[in-house]
Amino acid sequence: MNKKWTNRHFFLNAMFMIPGFFLLCYPVFAQQTVTGKVTDANNGEPLTGATVLIKGTTIGTVTDLDGSYQIKTSTPDDVLVFSFVGYLSQEIKVADQTVINVALKEENIQLDELVVIGYGTVKKKDLTGSVAVVSAGDITKSPLPTFTQALQGKAAGVYVAQTSGKPGEGISIRVRGIGSINRSSDPIYVVDGIITGNLNSINPNDIETLQVLKDASASAIYGADGANGVVIITTKKGQSGKPKVSYSSYGSINRTPKKLKVMNASQYADFYNTILAEKGITEFAYSDEFRQKYYGNGWEKGTDWQDQITQKAYAQSHYLNVSGGTENSSYSISGSFYDETGILRKTGATRYNLRANSDFTIGKILKIGETFNLSRMSYQNIGSQTGNAWQVSTITSPLMKVFNPNNKGGYEGPQIPFEYEPGVFYNNTGGNDKTNPRAELDLPDFRSFGNSFLGSIYAEIKPLSWLTYRIAPSFDISNGRDKNWLIKYDLGVRSNNRASLAENYYEYIGLSLENQIIANLSFGKHTFTGTLVHQIRKNDSRNISGTGYGFNYESLDVLSM
Repeated sequence: MNKKWTNRHFFLNAMFMIPGFFLLCYPVFAQQTVTGKVTDANNGEPLTGATVLIKGTTIGTVTDLDGSYQIKTSTPDDVLVFSFVGYLSQEIKVADQTVINVALKEENIQLDELVVIGYGTVKKKDLTGSVAVVSAGDITKSPLPTFTQALQGKAAGVYVAQTSGKPGEGISIRVRGIGSINRSSDPIYVVDGIITGNLNSINPNDIETLQVLKDASASAIYGADGANGVVIITTKKGQSGKPKVSYSSYGSINRTPKKLKVMNASQYADFYNTILAEKGITEFAYSDEFRQKYYGNGWEKGTDWQDQITQKAYAQSHYLNVSGGTENSSYSISGSFYDETGILRKTGATRYNLRANSDFTIGKILKIGETFNLSRMSYQNIGSQTGNAWQVSTITSPLMKVFNPNNKGGYEGPQIPFEYEPGVFYNNTGGNDKTNPRAELDLPDFRSFGNSFLGSIYAEIKPLSWLTYRIAPSFDISNGRDKNWLIKYDLGVRSNNRASLAENYYEYIGLSLENQIIANLSFGKHTFTGTLVHQIRKNDSRNISGTGYGFNYESLDVLSM
């Protein structure tokens, strides 16, 4: 009997222990970390921002600046999908691998398309360098204010990141990653043959094609300037035929991001009352009686500072183009207006653009033309004297009111004595001395203005069917002004005791003269193209700034000698 019972007991125990053993062991061989690097199959360079996804799931990651990645898989049967814009995707089964390195190949399409490389053009099928091509349709598919934003996700090997949330600002472009730790990693930009840095002056609707030269062979003609890549922009030109008029417009509303959860006034007061009571301290500023008399209606919830620093944000864009031409001439004229209001109070951007170009063929050997772009930009910014407004709004006391008509400037400030009874005063915010973030946004007036004038003319002579000489002088002129005006105001312990004005004026003039001789010979199925280029560039930049304090008459916010 005992032996039979023992066997049954052992059998029952085994039935429960074996599944438990597998459950304990499952995480050991179920969780597996896979690392590796994603590179370009042509040159071995890392692909920044490539996507690594577990097939059939939403679990994934992206590669860093070195092309490296790390992802946790669930089972050895998982399949990793590697993809990047402009490249063919690859799928690899994990199995028992912990390191998977992948080289992606570029996707070859539209092989007869002409690609601008340096000072010439070539069919894509004959191209030996690495060039990414973005068409006008790709750029204008999404309504965006600048072409740099429109470039995001459109070109293989080009990393575009927004570095600032300010309207009209903050875009960083990297071609094939970071090329130097000592020098700038920005590529150079060539607009209709003119090297320029005025990126915001280009309206995306004016762009016909955009090419990114990514390797040394494609950008060699630009020398050291092209070490970090070259972005070549060709704007739209008129076509022969009747005049064409096109108009486009869009509007958008920007919503406030999800707010951080913070305590309201009652929760805040209860928290401090509890902490202080443990130490035997009483702070009347946190009592219901004081808060009700000081704050008035709404004293239970107090002030939501995240709501106070935001505003209704919108953007609008209008674009008008007139183009046309004849058999021997063409023209294109466009004008645009863009206006954006930021989510954060006192932020915004406005841009006006006017662009014109024309081409004329005179006789059989002469062709002349010009292109001009005029733009005016203005920005409204915030002050930096209080740090990050979003962060400050989460730590300012919700017990404090927003406005105080008795203070200079009209806003309430922290740790201001409030008369609770005749002759009896208590601090309005207790121990919190953080400033009024709305006042710090509304009271200063920080603005920037910029003008740019970009233009070139050219003459092209073709004495022989295979020989062309081209001369093209160009200019890049810009100037601007920054004005930071801060009045005197009362904000308790965060008051500004004197008005100040800081102004900065800058101007830049860049001149260039370019000469080209182009030979294009065909021998049966063979083609020989040679380009000889001579370019002279000269630039001059000046900057002057000044700061003044005091200002007995704040309505006269100007600097004087």
